[in-house]
Amino acid sequence: MADLKSTTAIREQVEKGYTCRAPGCNEHRTIYKGEGREFCRDHQLKLMEGLARSDRPYTLHKQWCCSDCGYNPKEDKRFDRMTDPIQKDRAQRSTLICDHIVRQADAKAMGWTQEQIDDVDNIQTLCVICDRIKSAENDDYHKEAGRGFRQPDV
Repeated sequence: MADLKSTTAIREQVEKGYTCRAPGCNEHRTIYKGEGREFCRDHQLKLMEGLARSDRPYTLHKQWCCSDCGYNPKEDKRFDRMTDPIQKDRAQRSTLICDHIVRQADAKAMGWTQEQIDDVDNIQTLCVICDRIKSAENDDYHKEAGRGFRQPDV
């Protein structure tokens, strides 16, 4: 069982009105210690599941299902051949991408703040296939980061 924060710490975060640090989340912070202690319990659990990353707060909005095609790796029977539950979970998680609906570069050009860019309303979960299709359709090759697809030489 998870360790609880001290009564004093819980009282302080309630009195000061501390809320979850996930963009767009206004829930009270968790009463549990450990990783994600500055988030609500739901977001803390996502961090602990490995579904989200604390250095990329927008990933706290990631779901277990592609918002475009409905793919859910937890229901994909192809993963059943994996016997190690940690490896299976890691493989399932890697099939999903936390995607900005409006690209970060475009949102910045429109004058959006980082909080607006990372808000739950601008985040969607995509499977790897839907993410690649979206990237190709939008000619979005992560040029500013120097990574992504390489155009073939013609």
